[in-house]
Amino acid sequence: MKFRTLRFLSSMLLAVLTLAIACAAAGSFTATGSMEFARRRHTATRLANGRVLIAGGANGTGTLATAELFNPATGTFTRIGNMRSARVGHKATLLANGKVLVTGGTNATGTLATAELFDPATGTFTRTGNMGTARVGHTATLLGNGKVLVAGGGTARAELFNPSTGVFTFTKNMIAARMGHTATLLKNGKVLLAGVRIAVGPLWEICLIRQLPRSRQRRQEEPKPFGLRRYCSRMVGCSSRAANSQR
Repeated sequence: MKFRTLRFLSSMLLAVLTLAIACAAAGSFTATGSMEFARRRHTATRLANGRVLIAGGANGTGTLATAELFNPATGTFTRIGNMRSARVGHKATLLANGKVLVTGGTNATGTLATAELFDPATGTFTRTGNMGTARVGHTATLLGNGKVLVAGGGTARAELFNPSTGVFTFTKNMIAARMGHTATLLKNGKVLLAGVRIAVGPLWEICLIRQLPRSRQRRQEEPKPFGLRRYCSRMVGCSSRAANSQR
């Protein structure tokens, strides 16, 4: 009787240990291949073919224009053609057509309004239309209609990118200037913008994005209360120059 009991307990213990090992293995990290370049504040975008586009960023040598593709099947990174501009703090958005829209960021020349498209079929970057406002630390959200909402980045301005025309068009301004925030597409088609880097206390808003009538599609002026310099000056010990250095 004791032998049967001990055997049963042993089998149960073995089963528990096996389950524990399996759970630990499922939640573990394993090394994979290294990137061609060390980077920080870059973008990593999963493509329709399962590979991951790594683009831009910065390291000890400065701001990077280099890009590479990660292949999950082999665990290796392969260098591809460079972006048209070196960028750090930019955004990369997978479009419905499979291309990737890269917007804004900053480099040695300052904050960027330029944008470019990556085509997985050719492995190259090409210029597209410029944004109406230079941005860094912004968000770029793919909407249900295929357009991209670009918002914030040290400003309250927002604009829409149309992949069919390659043109950015201003839409209504946000309630507050934002930088380092998040933007999440909701099931109802609205976009939730939450958080802000250059303000005190939590701020949030829900914005319904819709195309403005043609008569109102004009260049909108940035609201004066939310200009970047004036906004940053509200922070204790933060000048506009110091704020710009944190990009």
